[in-house]
Amino acid sequence: CVLCFLWEGRPRRELLLVLDGLLRGEGAAPTGGVRIWAKTIWCASMTVTAAVDKVENLKISIVTVCYNSAATIRDTIESVLAQTYPDIEYIVVDGASRDATMAIVNEYKGRIAKVISEPDKGIYDAMNKGVQAATGDVIGILNSDDFYETEQVIADVAGCFQQHPDSELVF
Repeated sequence: CVLCFLWEGRPRRELLLVLDGLLRGEGAAPTGGVRIWAKTIWCASMTVTAAVDKVENLKISIVTVCYNSAATIRDTIESVLAQTYPDIEYIVVDGASRDATMAIVNEYKGRIAKVISEPDKGIYDAMNKGVQAATGDVIGILNSDDFYETEQVIADVAGCFQQHPDSELVF
């Protein structure tokens, strides 16, 4: 499931990528939308409180939060780095893991825009740190045990905004 929304008062679109159930084939899907990896992205038009100036060239920030995720973080990172969309800012926020998570993250450090590794107050605090560090027009959160099924997922999300520039919600 892909959910995109605008935070009131912020001059950019905010994107939350919720992939848990979909990657496992759970949940019912409404009809219509843009087809991706046997699932669908749907756009819904809402009142705009703050708009992106240009939808053609959206910068998309992807935030991955992790803690002791050595078993899964590599697949997550590689799925983001494999995306075909040209303007992605990738941010990893680690809650001071005690396993090999940061050693794996550091293998990709040259391709990750920002890495934050420090204690946090839980997953939502870590997500907020990532959102605060992000500079994109669209912000996506991909958890450290999830991955993008194809290299086109972010391009499809951007395409949905380009086809429906008044959309403020994609799910």
